[in-house]
Amino acid sequence: MDEVLQSESIFSNVSKGVLANKKQLNEIFGTSDEMPIIAEILKRGQVQISEKEREAYYENVWREVSTLVSEKCVNPVNNRRYTPDMIRQAMKMAEFSPHPTKKPKQQFLECVKLLIERDVIPIQRAKMCLKITMNTGECLNEDILLHLKEIGAEIFDKSTDIYSSNVEFLLEPSLYRNLEKISHSYHASLEVVRLTVMEEGDAGLELDLVSRNKELAQEHEQTELRSRVIINEDALSDQITSRLKVESDSEDDKYVTPQNSRKAAKKAQKKSKKAKRREKEAEAERLARKEKEIQRQAEREARLKENDKSYEAIKSTYIESSEDVCSFTSCNTCGGKFTKSQYRAHFRTDWHRYNLKLKMQGVPCISEEEFKLADIDFF
Repeated sequence: MDEVLQSESIFSNVSKGVLANKKQLNEIFGTSDEMPIIAEILKRGQVQISEKEREAYYENVWREVSTLVSEKCVNPVNNRRYTPDMIRQAMKMAEFSPHPTKKPKQQFLECVKLLIERDVIPIQRAKMCLKITMNTGECLNEDILLHLKEIGAEIFDKSTDIYSSNVEFLLEPSLYRNLEKISHSYHASLEVVRLTVMEEGDAGLELDLVSRNKELAQEHEQTELRSRVIINEDALSDQITSRLKVESDSEDDKYVTPQNSRKAAKKAQKKSKKAKRREKEAEAERLARKEKEIQRQAEREARLKENDKSYEAIKSTYIESSEDVCSFTSCNTCGGKFTKSQYRAHFRTDWHRYNLKLKMQGVPCISEEEFKLADIDFF
């Protein structure tokens, strides 16, 4: 006990230095002997930590969760990972609060779910690269391939040789456990090739233009499919109305006899008011559908023209920026644009050295104007 305790006194309020009296000890613990009470407090009590210790703990949890999200999640547009600083800002915007008792991995899953629900940034779990292998002399079961297609796996490689037959594919990490059970049921071995599949290397405007072109092509295909469906619906409705008119005419002809030909002619000349009203309503509906289709086609053409204009603008800005990049160089830490001589001299400045210290501490870097306005004694 002497090696653990600072004092053998029992306090009711430590911050104010108020000791607990014997009456309180008897009511709570059933005895006033201090040593058994101290032993019970050490076994069942909760450790009271200071405010600085609590802040350090929460800071550690924030750092671990943001690092896990950065390592295991990607941007679905370009399949690239976010930096921990960007993830941390998104967590603050989504109002994520760390839990003191939960494990970091569990809080990581909750954080990803919260970011997707709040739609702060486009994010999704990075897919895994898996491989299913059948034993020697067994062909790859078609049921496994069908099951992989049903769950949305992206198959990119199938091979068969004398010793084994296997298939490699990409899959969401949440479906790994179910797939492991299914592979065991087919007596196949499941192997993890890569835990996370994402794009690597530096991103540039050229890659952004490629992804933008893909999005525009997909939108163009969707608009074409919608227009085809609408045209088919209009053609089908016209066929139905024409068929109904033919059937109504044939039914009227059934009642025409040679004896009553005059009456039939008079009936044909004098159509009922209801039939005329039905014809007018059908004609009005057909004209309304035709006008809607013409308006939709005009909107679609205008949208395509706007997309072409935006593409040309992006292309022109890319060409201009590429010309600027050839003459200037930017610092990965501080930003800005420098010539070759300025770029070499920039690494010896106090501004660059201070930003390096901030970067190592995980703090956002400051601009040159902020550095000049600050007091030099502070640095």
